[in-house]
Amino acid sequence: MSTSRDSLLEYRQQPLLELVHSEENYVQQLQLVRDTYMTVVSTQHFLTTTPSLLRSESCCSERSSTLSNRPSPETSLSPLQPIPTPPAELANRWRIIWGNWVQLTEWHSQFVEKLKRAVHEQPDDVPRLFLNSQSRLRQMYMKYCENYPKAVILVAPFKTYFEELRRAFFDKNDILSRLMQPIQRVTRYQLPMMEALKLTEQAGTDEAATWRAAVIVLKNLPNDVQLMLEVSAQILIFFILN
Repeated sequence: MSTSRDSLLEYRQQPLLELVHSEENYVQQLQLVRDTYMTVVSTQHFLTTTPSLLRSESCCSERSSTLSNRPSPETSLSPLQPIPTPPAELANRWRIIWGNWVQLTEWHSQFVEKLKRAVHEQPDDVPRLFLNSQSRLRQMYMKYCENYPKAVILVAPFKTYFEELRRAFFDKNDILSRLMQPIQRVTRYQLPMMEALKLTEQAGTDEAATWRAAVIVLKNLPNDVQLMLEVSAQILIFFILN
């Protein structure tokens, strides 16, 4: 019986490691946007070349999936492209586009380290980590979703500019895909946690109740986010029409 229990708990590491991997990837994407797109307005007057995403330390492990193939600066015969200058109307609202992106980046950069430590040292601390973070998670993502409809409306008239910027950064993702990433992320915590819960229950450990509580939180979070998106969009449409 003990052998079966130990085997189940060992197998439980697989979805937890997948959770860590996806969180690391998410943090890299957050950092990538923070270190490239978000700096365009504040630094463009001081930069003469594009800070290519390929050279960003925050996305080194994601080169193959995020960036198109490109010769290294040392071997390329052509100079790096200059950063396209945003229209004044867009530049003045640049911060609005990103909302609390920096806050998300800083928080998740710390959270992923706690998550890795829990998975490798004490897996039953993983659900407690989410339970202890539920208020913060909800607050941050409700704030991001409140701003999201405004961001989409702001970027819509400037599709050509953002396409030029995407090419300058050698980024495979367009601006709308980038803005959607935080919203997509909150929907993806529950699946590996549900799998881990299933194995925990099969193993018959005393921590099953804690895992169940964490899964409930992670199931409710996407619903809250979706509701905030709908409410924010309705309010924005009301003000536009009136």
